[in-house]
Amino acid sequence: MAKPSLLEWLCWPDVRLCSKLTLFALHRDARYLVGAFPVVSVPLMPVTFAAGFRRQFRQPEIIKPMSSISLHPIGVVRSPIHDPVDDVWGGLISTVELDPALVGPEATLGLAEFSHIQVLFHLHQVREEDVRFGKRHPRGRKDWPEVGILAQRARVRPNRLGLSTCRLIAVDGLKLTVENLDAIDGTPVVDVKPYMTEFGPSGEVRQPQWSTELMKSYFEKKESGDRRQESE
Repeated sequence: MAKPSLLEWLCWPDVRLCSKLTLFALHRDARYLVGAFPVVSVPLMPVTFAAGFRRQFRQPEIIKPMSSISLHPIGVVRSPIHDPVDDVWGGLISTVELDPALVGPEATLGLAEFSHIQVLFHLHQVREEDVRFGKRHPRGRKDWPEVGILAQRARVRPNRLGLSTCRLIAVDGLKLTVENLDAIDGTPVVDVKPYMTEFGPSGEVRQPQWSTELMKSYFEKKESGDRRQESE
């Protein structure tokens, strides 16, 4: 009895379709099949379908780590606060001095029409070994719950980036005078954006009780002598 052709074999009713597809899936090279059957040509449709079958049931690909990115500061913060501290920022006046080598004098054109700006900066005094990637008690307070680093605004966060929304007092070329910028002197500035109400939160804003307690005195206005004492 002559061997059936490959096309005839595929049409046999007593051979389950899954067996046929499995055979095709296991043989990436159709030449192995040609050697097993006296065929003149291999139909392309089953081979194409088998490729899709392999893709559907193959092992999941290993996710590769993201590529690193490079950021260049466009300015620096000038502030009377020189050390990383908390609860001294209320009413504090500081400046953002933009680098003329990186941004032109027209970069701030129209910025003075906004009442507030957002400053993105690098927390440069946080040591790399102090960065946390998991959970911690905010400010080390055991009476506050242990929460993930992304559920708090601590300095010891991945990438050590800070974001502050502050009142814009004056724009003098590439020098921005602001209030309530919680960044110490010498902090590298990554970006400056005008604050627009449309980018504010929509719907009801909620936050846990511990965060309200933490922020109670953060922007409380203080006398300059009180700030010096807390920053020492």
